[in-house]
Amino acid sequence: MKSLRSILLIFIVFAFVCSSCNKSDTNPQILDISLKINGTLKSSGAPVAVYYQSSKTLQLAGIFNTTEAVSIMVPNVAVGSFDVAVNNLTVTYSPDANYLDTYFGSIGTVTITTLNGALVAGTFQFTGANAGNTVGTVTEGKFQAQLSFQP
Repeated sequence: MKSLRSILLIFIVFAFVCSSCNKSDTNPQILDISLKINGTLKSSGAPVAVYYQSSKTLQLAGIFNTTEAVSIMVPNVAVGSFDVAVNNLTVTYSPDANYLDTYFGSIGTVTITTLNGALVAGTFQFTGANAGNTVGTVTEGKFQAQLSFQP
């Protein structure tokens, strides 16, 4: 559990750092990640998407304020629909900096509608519990993010 916490915190820091970099784009896209958590809308115009080429894994994150974030990891990513439980996806929603409050998705779907050399887009929804067994439901999730690549 500690290693998962470390990975999540590292990814959130990485996402925050990457979203603050200056980028010039000759073909600007509308980049966004949004969702409803238990009916409350959250949105960020600075999603981060990293494609790990060696494992064909997509890692996607959005930070809604300094402590609130969503993270999605899809192994063997391709255009299509993926079941959180069946396809071994990692989906989380963190409402604050307290790791124990993070909801870890156990059921749900992630659908990739666009995946090319520059952009990833799709939708998601999931339900999960935190360490206190409080259930959180993420609905109406959607994203469009510029891809960066890692070996």
